[in-house]
Amino acid sequence: MNQYRNESINDLDIYHVIQPIIELDTNQVFGYEMLLRSREISNPELMFKHAKQINELYELDMQSIHTAFDTINNSLDVLDNLHLFINILPSTISNPASLSKLDQLKSNLKSNTATVVFEITEERKEAELQMCVSMVTDIKNKGFLIALDDIGKGESTLPYVIELEPNIVKLDQYFSKDLAISPKKQQAIKLMLRLIDDEAILILEGIENEADLQAAKRLGVRFAQGYHLGKPQDVNYYLANSKQVI
Repeated sequence: MNQYRNESINDLDIYHVIQPIIELDTNQVFGYEMLLRSREISNPELMFKHAKQINELYELDMQSIHTAFDTINNSLDVLDNLHLFINILPSTISNPASLSKLDQLKSNLKSNTATVVFEITEERKEAELQMCVSMVTDIKNKGFLIALDDIGKGESTLPYVIELEPNIVKLDQYFSKDLAISPKKQQAIKLMLRLIDDEAILILEGIENEADLQAAKRLGVRFAQGYHLGKPQDVNYYLANSKQVI
C-alpha cells in the first residue's frame, strides 16, 4: 500500500465491471451489479483501504457512483430496463451532502430511475442505523431502490432488514457454499424467505456450481448471483452478448 500513499482519489482511473444477477425461473438476466475497479490499484479492497487512509473514502464512493451513472447512460442498449446495482457505503448514505449529488445524477439519468438499486455494502455500525433509516427513505422517495448486501454475515445484519425495509436483500455467499449438502443452510434460507415474504426480493449470492444452484431452485430462491451464473466482465463483453441467455 505504501506505493499509493501520495496518490489522490482524483488521480485514479476508475471504471466498473458488471456481473449478472439471474432470475432462476426464466434463466434471464434480472440485472447487473456494477463492481468498482481501478487501473492503478488492481485490488478493490486495497483501493478502499487507501482511500480511508488518506481520508478520501467519501470522495471515492461518490466518484464511483458518478462513474456508474455515466456507464449506464453510455450503455443503454445493454443496460436499459435491467436492474443496475450500484454499491454505496453506509457512511455515504448517512452523509446529508449525498442527497443533492444524487439529485444531480438523477436529473441526467437517461434510464428509468426505478431500475437503479443502491446496494449498501461493507460493515454497518449500529450508530449509523438511525441516520441511514432517514436517508434511505429520502433515496427511495427519489424513485431509487435500496438493497442490503451480505445479509447473514456478522451479528447485526437482521436489524437493518427490519429497520431499513430494503426493496432487495442479498443473502451472503456463506449460505450458497455447499448448499446442496447442508440441511442447516437449506433451513436458514427457508426461514429467510419466510421472513421477508413478499416485502422484498431475495438474491442468493455466491452460486459457484450446478448442485448448489439446483438446491437453491428447490428451496424457492428466485434470484441468484455467482461465478456459475456469470463472472464480472467489462460492459462491452455483455454488450456483445446482450441477446444471450445465461
